[in-house]
This record gives sequence, C-alpha cells and structure tokens, in this order.
Amino acid sequence: MNKLLIVIPFSANDAPIAERNLDHIYRMNGKCANGHVLLVANSDVHAEMRAKIRVTAELAFESVTETITPAIDPKLANSKFHQMNNLFRHAAKIVQSYFRWPWFWMEADCVPVDAYWISLLAADYDTQPKKYMGLIAQDDKGKFMARCSVYYNVASYELDKLCQGESPFPRATAEKVVDSATKSDLIQYLNIETVEDLKKISDRAVVVHGDKMGIFAENWEPILEKDIERALGALRGTPSEIITPSLNDTKGVNGDAPLIATFKTADGFRAAVIPEPTAESPRLSRRQKRELETPKNI
Repeated sequence: MNKLLIVIPFSANDAPIAERNLDHIYRMNGKCANGHVLLVANSDVHAEMRAKIRVTAELAFESVTETITPAIDPKLANSKFHQMNNLFRHAAKIVQSYFRWPWFWMEADCVPVDAYWISLLAADYDTQPKKYMGLIAQDDKGKFMARCSVYYNVASYELDKLCQGESPFPRATAEKVVDSATKSDLIQYLNIETVEDLKKISDRAVVVHGDKMGIFAENWEPILEKDIERALGALRGTPSEIITPSLNDTKGVNGDAPLIATFKTADGFRAAVIPEPTAESPRLSRRQKRELETPKNI
C-alpha cells in the first residue's frame, strides 16, 4: 500500500482549531504516532503558535514537515479565497518537489471519525484509476470536487495556474479535475454545531469536514481500561486475556489486534472492537467494523 501524505493548512484564525484536531488525532491513534504530515502555515500565523502546532503534530504523526506560505498582496490579505488558494498552491508545489505520495488536503475543521482513516483513504485511492479522489458536489455553476480530497503528487503542474484568479480553487479547477476524479464516500461534509449533528455522520465516512467547534473530538474518548473486560464480554464473550488497546499492539485478543473504543452519545456509550485491516480486506466500512457493536450503557 502506498503512503498517503496528510496536508494540514492553517491561518491565524483557524490555527487553534488545527491544534485541537491534531490532539484528537493523537488520542485516536491510541496516543502514539502514525502517518506523515505536512503543515502549511499562512504567513499571518505567529511563530509561537506554529511551534505549538508542530509539537502537537510530532506526537500524532511519525514525521512532520512544515512550511510557510509566501505573503500575498496586502490588498488581498483579507480575502478568504485568495488566502486559501495561496495555501493550496504552495502546498501543491512543496508536495510535487519533495514527496512522491498522493496527498489529502485536510483543513483544520476536517476531523477523523475512524481510527484507520489514513490507511482506509490510502487503500481506496490505490484501488481507483484516477488522479483525484473526493466528494463530487454540484451547485448552480456545475460540478466540482470539494476541497478536502486526495490529490496526486504532481497536481501542481496541472492546477497551479488555474488557482491564481478570484475563484476558490475547487471551482477554478473543476473543469480539469472532475472528469479525472473518483467520487469517495469516505469523506463527508457536515456542519456540526450540536451533539445531535453527530448522528448524521455517515457509516461510510472516515473523515468529516465541518466540525469547527470540536464537538466530535469532545464527545469521543477511548474506552477506560476498567471497562475493557465488560465491553469485550458483551461483544465476544469473556476473553482469556485482556490486552490494553493500541494501534501498535500485535498480539491482541484471539490474535486479531483490536482497537477498542467508545463513542459517547446522548443516550449512552457505544462500544466497538475494530479489527486491523488486512491485505484480503483492506477497507471496511465503519458499519462493517462495528457488526459486533452493542449500543448500551456500560
């Protein structure tokens, strides 16, 4: 399986959201490092904030690369579209110059909802034939690929000049990208404003874009060690050995290295045993992973 580079852009306004999301990724990883990230800071982010974000990223990812975008024309500095396009163009050039991997553009409010989100996105991208993979949306101007998507590593050659105008880059690149993109249901756009909105998360999604308030992260937590035996007992019968869940665990219970987690909802906790993806079954939906899940208070 090829590697997938995670690209996290942030400006001064959303830097705190990016830091919070990186902390969530670290906790979802079982408090260990997994994957590779490129941090793309806008020129308005203070050095102290960049340092804080890097430290958090180094906990969550195996390798961290960071870059700062060149300053844009002061007359355009307050334009959201120009700022986002500038971040995207700079990130694409860095990836093209220094990485050989496809990359996932992950904005600060794009939150993982599945512990295996990186490997599942990478597996899906590897098994489809096109250059891009993401959510294909449509408005009154036509179809376009939403921003948080997977791009091939030399996309800058194709997209850079298209992103220099007034239009946001998904719209500016639509004609070039849409026909070269595979639609993915692993990436969901959902404006999360209350706990109730968490119920709208698709069973297929592994990342959700639109959680500016950190509601998912606030309501997700790994299962407490004292509850592992009870959760496993409800799901599989009493195991002969209890293993503290970890993404790096190679022993597991009954030899299948589970990650065990709970998700808090308004009506209690949901316990899940999530198996490690295998070569024979590299991608499982969240619903398939949770076939043994028992919704109840524990």
